[in-house]
Amino acid sequence: MKTIVITLLNITASSLLANAQIGATFKPSSDKPVETPPVNVVDTKKEVKTPVKKEVLMKYFRMNGTYKIYEDVFKNLMDLLKKEYTGKPVSSKAWKSLAVQKDKVINDIINQVASVYKKNISNEDLTALMGLYESLDYENMMNDKEVFEAEKKSFFDFYNSEKGKAVSYKLIDVSNEVSAVNEDWSSNLYMDFKEILDASL
Repeated sequence: MKTIVITLLNITASSLLANAQIGATFKPSSDKPVETPPVNVVDTKKEVKTPVKKEVLMKYFRMNGTYKIYEDVFKNLMDLLKKEYTGKPVSSKAWKSLAVQKDKVINDIINQVASVYKKNISNEDLTALMGLYESLDYENMMNDKEVFEAEKKSFFDFYNSEKGKAVSYKLIDVSNEVSAVNEDWSSNLYMDFKEILDASL
């Protein structure tokens, strides 16, 4: 059951990674493959970069749906635990003690993800990404095919630009590291919540 729960949580949380790799999922309207330089063309180690400000990063996470994704992950975890503990005499106090931790645990994972971004991208990169999301009806784009079709040109234009290509390479590292962070966070959260529920039996 632990493996199943963690897998389901990570499937939901993996939506977050799509934001870091979304440029790679698109092709130009001509269907001609995007010509991208080798990864080592962009030497991010030698690049002089302005540190990312935390408050700007938090705004970006709200723009690109990161907060909403982790809220959904938390809800899925609670639903899965309620299903797993159906028929068991878990006290209402125990369930309430889990529910009130929502903001705390979401802020915890958001801060971990923020650290990954701050390590890998610059303030200039973040400004470019925010400009992209500000130009889109992003929430509806991810849920409505017609909106997606209307908005996708902005993605083509951004990720085919030199800046977009440079940022996309850095976001590959972000994606890999966030995946590991998600796995640890969801695993620990599941086990911690189970411990609380088991203690109430």
